[in-house]
Amino acid sequence: DVIVSSICCLAFDGDTLICGASDRGRLQVWSARTGRHLDTLMGHADEVKCIELTGCVAVSGSWDRTLRVWDLKKGISRHVLQRHSEGIFCCQADEEKAVSGGGDGLVVLWDLQKGEARHVMVGHEAEVYCLEYDATIVASGSADSTVRLWDHNGSCLHVLEEHIGIVR
Repeated sequence: DVIVSSICCLAFDGDTLICGASDRGRLQVWSARTGRHLDTLMGHADEVKCIELTGCVAVSGSWDRTLRVWDLKKGISRHVLQRHSEGIFCCQADEEKAVSGGGDGLVVLWDLQKGEARHVMVGHEAEVYCLEYDATIVASGSADSTVRLWDHNGSCLHVLEEHIGIVR
C-alpha cells in the first residue's frame, strides 16, 4: 500500500497524475487511466510545493530550496537545480526551460538540458507565489503586492503596482 501524507500540489496531463507531499519530499506517480500507483520519486529533503509535468519529464520545487528535474520513464532525478536561498513556492516548465519563484523573492529561468540557471531576476521585495511565461515574457506575482514582467534575458520590463495585498 502507498501511504501519502498531506498532498501539497498536483500535476496532471491526462495520462499521469503526480502528487507532491509534505511527507519527506516524496512525489507519488499514478496512472490516471487505471488508478494504479506507478512510482515514488524521492530526493527532496522537505515538502514539495509545486510540480509541472511536460511529457516524460516532471519538474518539482520544494521548501528544501531545490528544483528537481525528473525522468519519469527511468524514475530518477536528472538534475538538482540550486539557486534559491529560501524555499521554492512556484514553478512553470516546458521541455527546454523552467521558471521558479521562491521565498527569497527571486525568479530564476533554468535551462533544463544543461541543468543550470540561465538568468536570475532580482526585484521582488518578498516571496514570489505565482508565475506564468510564454515565448518572450515571464510574469511573476509576489507578496510585495506587485506583478513584474521580465524578458527571457532577465530584464524587468514593467512593474504593476496597483494591487493591494499579496499576489498569488
